[in-house]
Amino acid sequence: MTHPISSLSPYQNKWVIKARVTSKTGIRTWSNPRGEGKLFSMDLMDESGEIRATAFKEQCDKFYDMIQVDSVYFFSKCQLKPANKQFSQLDNAYEMTFTGETAVQLCEDADDGGIPDIKYNLVPISEVSGMENKAAVDTIGICKEVGELQAFTSRTTNKEFKKRDLTLVDMSNSAISLTLWGDDAVNFDGHVQPVILVKGTRINEFNGGKSLSLGGGSIMKINPDIPEAHKLRGWFDNGGGDNIANMVSARTGGGSFSTEWMTFKDARARNLGAGDKPDYFQCKAVVHIVKQENAFYRACPQSDCNKKVVDEGNDQYRCERCNALYPNFKYRLLVNMSVGDWTSNRWVTCFNETGEQLLKHTSQEVGEALENDPAKAEEIFSALNFTSHIFKLRCKNEVYGDMTRNKLTVQSVVPLNYKEYNRHLLKELQELTGIGSSSN
Repeated sequence: MTHPISSLSPYQNKWVIKARVTSKTGIRTWSNPRGEGKLFSMDLMDESGEIRATAFKEQCDKFYDMIQVDSVYFFSKCQLKPANKQFSQLDNAYEMTFTGETAVQLCEDADDGGIPDIKYNLVPISEVSGMENKAAVDTIGICKEVGELQAFTSRTTNKEFKKRDLTLVDMSNSAISLTLWGDDAVNFDGHVQPVILVKGTRINEFNGGKSLSLGGGSIMKINPDIPEAHKLRGWFDNGGGDNIANMVSARTGGGSFSTEWMTFKDARARNLGAGDKPDYFQCKAVVHIVKQENAFYRACPQSDCNKKVVDEGNDQYRCERCNALYPNFKYRLLVNMSVGDWTSNRWVTCFNETGEQLLKHTSQEVGEALENDPAKAEEIFSALNFTSHIFKLRCKNEVYGDMTRNKLTVQSVVPLNYKEYNRHLLKELQELTGIGSSSN
């Protein structure tokens, strides 16, 4: 007899659940004054609901290789505690922790007893270009090209990372770059050009191009046995991928972000950002003031965590998200600046990648200068004053206490390409005067 996930609580311990593993993170290490350790987490699902489970230390070693995503297992003798909503968005008030008595057994019955399959909300690659930066997306495509395995060392943690970039194509005649990390990158064999399905992969945006990155909690399936995969295979084997027109990951040197050109005055007149979802627009603007105050914060040194750390003293920094203590941290930029076009000025916020691009220095260099070398910091920041760029901006109303404020965030930025910008101005003039392009 098994219990539904929705019935579990800390007030009972004699239970067995039968659940499908819908996602599994990589192994994460941690250290604090009491010692060091490792952990991994997984999400479990049955017909009644979902729950997060975490295995530490010995249980991490015992179960990590055994537990596979999309398989169904019997779980028993786990400790239950209130869920930490900072780490999990699952609709469950509790989460599970493996103990020395935890038992996990593979369900080998061909009939999973009503356990739901993992649901995929597959989005065509062409639609990813219009999605928000950092959003999670499910998609499927053919691996048309495989990049070389790359290894690099983090400047902040001195840890070595390995990555590999793939190019996926689909029937929307679009292509996008997918980055694999760690063992996924090392072990990937793309010479047979397999079908790849990814769930919960993260969208990254740089210079107007969108790419995908497989991270903790993401799922990748190679040649899945589903109708969408078979249809893709037939399309590609019959020459479907030979004429790809839309390169979603291509950077746009001229400032074309597939978003509407607009002035700051127009954005206010249209009341952008007042809806449920953010609005986006692009404009040419000049940087007037760059604030050095609060332009950075100290963040967790883990590559996949950017949470602000707490200084515990004695050169120890605590990350509440990772529940770990580290002897170091990394700098993350959070730059506020006033930019203006010919209609008005607005304050905008730049996060780490766009901040590094504009300041032409790494976050580490900027953070160290701000803390230790004011003259160097002044040189870095003043070099940005009175420079012109093409900005893609995210506009959204945010509530602070009783106040509603219209906030602009820089999504991406490219240098001003005068040839491309003049073409845009000519187009606007033609629309204003009604003169066709044939008159030029």
